[in-house]
Amino acid sequence: MANENHDLVEMARQQVRLIENGNIPAAARVAEYAAQAIRGVLSSQLPDSERCVYLEFVAGALDAISQGIDARKAFGVWTNSRPQVSPDREAVIILAVGLEMERLRQSGIDSPVTQAISRVARRLKLNLSIVQAAWKKAGGEDAWTAARAE
Repeated sequence: MANENHDLVEMARQQVRLIENGNIPAAARVAEYAAQAIRGVLSSQLPDSERCVYLEFVAGALDAISQGIDARKAFGVWTNSRPQVSPDREAVIILAVGLEMERLRQSGIDSPVTQAISRVARRLKLNLSIVQAAWKKAGGEDAWTAARAE
């Protein structure tokens, strides 16, 4: 039971780390869990260790707001007008660009990376900047070539 509780606490901490990395769906989940914890406290139930992680996040966000930080940023839903993509979707984008680049290269196309990024953006119906950012963040063509060589 203690190990299970430790695992739940670690998963809660992982959710908070995801928020710190700009994951808006994680922020929504943490807000839901924190709301459940607050309702429990209001019903005179002491929160367990997992829910304490969520309550600590909310308390930290409220402290940040009281110090003048924008509430959206404090709660991890700030996008700074930049397109966001989940880590899972990012992996799909990188794989799609790499495979498309290889197909284009085999066809003798010049600038296969640029064209691959454009084609993947159209096929996945994503903003070109999202696909470019995911490809660049992954290390681009050099990282793809190194990964394929392993």
